[in-house]
Amino acid sequence: MNPEAGPGDLLHPINNMLDINGWDLQKTLRLLYKSNPTSFKWFSSPIVYKETEFADKFRNIMDDYFSSKCSLYHYISMAEGSYREYLKREMVRAKKYFYVLRPVLACRWIFDKGTALPRLFSERMEEELPRDLKDEVHRLLDLKMKSP
Repeated sequence: MNPEAGPGDLLHPINNMLDINGWDLQKTLRLLYKSNPTSFKWFSSPIVYKETEFADKFRNIMDDYFSSKCSLYHYISMAEGSYREYLKREMVRAKKYFYVLRPVLACRWIFDKGTALPRLFSERMEEELPRDLKDEVHRLLDLKMKSP
């Protein structure tokens, strides 16, 4: 159980392979009102287990609540924290570079497009990564995928 979970959170590990995560309606609407990036991420996921009328209506109003300022603050803080925590060490695991790269590319997307992010990192990478870095990042992705 997540020690930071609040009374409105549903966090029940099923086993070592699966987790169920969810929010109650009140928390979901509060996070949307605050333009929390996680609410945008969850509702734009390409993986849909069950479609509901609520989810469909929710997606239709999400853009009305998107705030570039809130999202940029979120992703800049995430990148700074990951940089301090993971990249200032002598040895850095390949996947830790993505803990900084993902939020940096998210910020570039928001600056360039002014919209919430597409769910897939590959879309942001192709759109926002400078051409001369794409080969290096693809090699890093390959190394990450082959690492235990």
